[in-house]
Amino acid sequence: LPAYDAGILTESRHLSELFEEVANLCGSPKKAANWFMGEVLRLTKDKGLDVEKVSFTPEHLSNLIQMVEKKEVSAQNAKKVFDEDIEPVSYIEEHGLKIVEDTGLLNDTLQKIMDENPGPLEELLGGKEKVFGFFVGKMMRELKGKASPDAVREAIVKEIEKRKNQ
Repeated sequence: LPAYDAGILTESRHLSELFEEVANLCGSPKKAANWFMGEVLRLTKDKGLDVEKVSFTPEHLSNLIQMVEKKEVSAQNAKKVFDEDIEPVSYIEEHGLKIVEDTGLLNDTLQKIMDENPGPLEELLGGKEKVFGFFVGKMMRELKGKASPDAVREAIVKEIEKRKNQ
């Protein structure tokens, strides 16, 4: 870990013990440190908590880190689940937060969005790259953030190539 991160994580015995447990459970000290430096400290600041009073289940955070790494859930949705300190695996499943890997659903959604937006589609087909982000945003909204941004980008690129060659 960078010295700065190590310094912050060891300022409090309580925080360092939580970190150690999460790092051991998830098997990635650097990923655990990133979550502690970002989300755990943000949570303490937002809620006005002393770091000695921080409480969450190390297993829950470890599961979230692993789910993000496996691309089963977006980092954005994982952060929302972490804020609640609830059992993440079943919560993500029950609330439909799992990343959509279904390429059929991605393609169907993309077709619908492109059909509904002929102007921006024409611009994109004409080479205006700035419009690409418009379609990525529309897809992410339509799929409620459950699609992998990489999969969305890939689907758009493939569809644009297909339409250019028609």
